[in-house]
Amino acid sequence: MFETLTYYIPSLEKSDFGKWVLQTEFPFVLYNWEVRRLAEKIDEFVDGFAGRNGFDYCKILEESNITWSMKSMKAVDASLLEGRTIVALLLGAVRAEKYCDGALLEFCESGCVLRWLNRIKEIDDLIAGKSREMTDFLIAK
Repeated sequence: MFETLTYYIPSLEKSDFGKWVLQTEFPFVLYNWEVRRLAEKIDEFVDGFAGRNGFDYCKILEESNITWSMKSMKAVDASLLEGRTIVALLLGAVRAEKYCDGALLEFCESGCVLRWLNRIKEIDDLIAGKSREMTDFLIAK
């Protein structure tokens, strides 16, 4: 189910993620190809997953007592979360970059993005061979 996202785990494990470009009036992060592509895939996954109902990542995070903040999102124990919340964390990290240059870089460098991707890979591995009821439980509350 999450293969389009977990595909990037090996490349992110050995990645430098990106670097700050400071020679301009407005510094920004130049992300490497893998991080840029993963961010695109997260948006595509959410668009396909949510359908017409939308995907309110802030509400999903709130339901798990996680605020849309660097501190709260970085502190979360991903091993306790279902796939929907992990995807909300990933999308929250991508969206944070739109408001704060370098936010996604911080989530990557701190290991959060890899932890979250590894958790949804774990869920995919659990789903393989499980019943539909277990699949529904692991994906969404």
